Amino acid sequence: MTLKPFTLSLCAIAFLTSSTASFAATNTTLNIAEPGTPASLDPQLISGVWEFDIVGDLFEGLMSYDADGNIIPGIAKSWDVSKDGKTYTFHLRDAKWSDGTPVTAQDFVFALRREEDPATAAIFANKLYPVLNARAVNEGKMKPDALGVKALDAHTLQVQLAHPTAYFISLMADPVSYPLPESVVRKYGKEWSAPGHMVSDGAFKLASSVPSTNVTAVKNDQYYDADQVSLHKVVYNFGEEGASEVTGFRAGEEDIVRGFPSDSYSTMMRLDPEAVHNSPWLGIEYYVFNMRKGQPTADRRVREALSMVIRRDVITQKLLKTGEQPAYSFVPEGIDNYTPASVDFKNMPMVQRMQAAKKLLAEAGYGPSHPLNIQLTFNTGETARRMAVAVAAMWAPLGVHVTMSTAEVSVMYRNLEQGNFQIGGAGWVATFNDAGSFLEQFQSNAPYNYGAFHNAEYDALYEKSMASADVKQRAEMMRKAEGILLKEDVIAPILYVKALNLVSPDIQGWKENIVDIHRSRYVSFKN
Repeated sequence: MTLKPFTLSLCAIAFLTSSTASFAATNTTLNIAEPGTPASLDPQLISGVWEFDIVGDLFEGLMSYDADGNIIPGIAKSWDVSKDGKTYTFHLRDAKWSDGTPVTAQDFVFALRREEDPATAAIFANKLYPVLNARAVNEGKMKPDALGVKALDAHTLQVQLAHPTAYFISLMADPVSYPLPESVVRKYGKEWSAPGHMVSDGAFKLASSVPSTNVTAVKNDQYYDADQVSLHKVVYNFGEEGASEVTGFRAGEEDIVRGFPSDSYSTMMRLDPEAVHNSPWLGIEYYVFNMRKGQPTADRRVREALSMVIRRDVITQKLLKTGEQPAYSFVPEGIDNYTPASVDFKNMPMVQRMQAAKKLLAEAGYGPSHPLNIQLTFNTGETARRMAVAVAAMWAPLGVHVTMSTAEVSVMYRNLEQGNFQIGGAGWVATFNDAGSFLEQFQSNAPYNYGAFHNAEYDALYEKSMASADVKQRAEMMRKAEGILLKEDVIAPILYVKALNLVSPDIQGWKENIVDIHRSRYVSFKN
């Protein structure tokens, strides 16, 4: 799954008001500070990592994650793959929903069809396009029952693909492929995921939800591996980035702070270094340009000029100082079987960049008598504000006048999705190690293609790369696609993110990993 991250400029973390650390050490309630407020707990309608943390505790797919972030069997205990790589047959373990009814292959068939049904308006429906007929179903050209999924019996699920897909097994750990309780969804409709209605198959089940405050989950005794789950309750609290959650953590009011603010990093390293976790993450932060007609950023020259003069090294080394690397590509370095493309000005001295940028803006019609007035939108976190202020100062020598607009992180992303911005701060995180999980965002039909980028050659290269079984050929096509993205200056890449978390030394079983996925089923308190 590809998700909106919450670290650094996208950070929006809550402070908790529950038990103290000394009490937590003898308790089985875990308190997690999460960013933003979940827009939904329906697995097919979520898009942010703050939602993924919760939904990933409540549900489990055919595949799952271990504490190290590796893909492991979930509801599927084993599977077979046909010689042509296009038919997967999954054999399900004896698993139950939280109401005690069996999890069956039909639950997966129902969920996958619902994911692709255009009436669902599933945010990441395109992720399942490798499944036979998925695109046609999602575009309304075929009925949901034409999707290439079939329940051979209660414990056997068959999935047919349109073409071999190297990352398909990893995709089966993504919320887009989670099973859903058909009878419950049909009974309650859009309210099926509300407290008192939701039935789930994960290690925890939903107990309560207080809008803009918290969600509480309790241990699911029907979970197939419940004997190995130590926690009895998990409370996810929501808020905005600032020093409050760090203060609360040090006061023992919080067990875990997800994506704590980078401006607290040095303080925490000095005061409580054992609690600080700073690890690599498959993600990037960037500014996205609105390319819709009538916007000043619809002009490529404006986009290039603004991206050119952002001093990424200053932001990472002097402003944040938490180990991030400047980004000159959209796909992060270190992705398996892939060498990212890069922006043309990567190695150009800043003096030359500034001269080139002024020339580009002049060609676009902007100058002293007609300055460029632009609105920069970002979330209400302090780190996001500091970065925006720094970037505005970098644009000032070009004669650019910046108006700043802020919103709570979930509201901000909703504005991006609706095109209500000129330049917006955003981020992208992959939950499996593949360049395609980044490049999918800029397909013409992608709902999270915030800037409304449309390029037929890009779309064709992406589609061909997804269908290719040749690793080198696939990487070459993706690199060409990324080159188009960067040549058109669709976004201004800023930095490759790090995962910043605070974890109480009283906790065991929480491990750093490249995807920054931490299921509560592995966590316990030390005796």
